[in-house]
Amino acid sequence: MQRMHIFSYIISYCKIVRNFKFHELTELKVNTTPYSDILNNTLLTEVQSVKRVLPFYIQDSDVSWETLSHICV
Repeated sequence: MQRMHIFSYIISYCKIVRNFKFHELTELKVNTTPYSDILNNTLLTEVQSVKRVLPFYIQDSDVSWETLSHICV
C-alpha cells in the first residue's frame, strides 16, 4: 500500500506541471509568480525526497524512472 502511495504522490506532482516529464521536474523553474523562489524550493525538495525514497519501493519490481516519466507525461 505504501508503494502505491509513493507512485500516487509522484504522479500528482506530474499532473500539476503537465508540460514537464518527471525527470525534468528537478530542472523546473517557475519565474512567473511573486512566490517563485518559495515554489521552486518546495518543489525541488519534494521531488528530491521522493527520489531518495522511491528506489526502496521499486527495487523488486520492473518499474524504473523511465517508466515513471512515460506514465507522467
